[in-house]
Amino acid sequence: MRDAAAMGAHEILAVAAHRLAGGSASLGATEVTALCRALETSCTRDGQVPSDYAERLAAITLACSAFNARLEALEQALEQAQARPN
Repeated sequence: MRDAAAMGAHEILAVAAHRLAGGSASLGATEVTALCRALETSCTRDGQVPSDYAERLAAITLACSAFNARLEALEQALEQAQARPN
């Protein structure tokens, strides 16, 4: 996504955002999905890389990190539950 934005390739950026939105939606990462869809829409609607692209990428990255942390916490809780005797 960074490379596409640096090249001014809004079409490639829109496709990347679309793919990440689809993958995150299938995992239930709703914030990531919404942010990616907004980026995709902006690229296709305006026909250019959004001027606030860096801020949007930072928000997407933060949302991905938060979702990853929730997944890790869920994995730990599952492991602890499985380790408990019946």
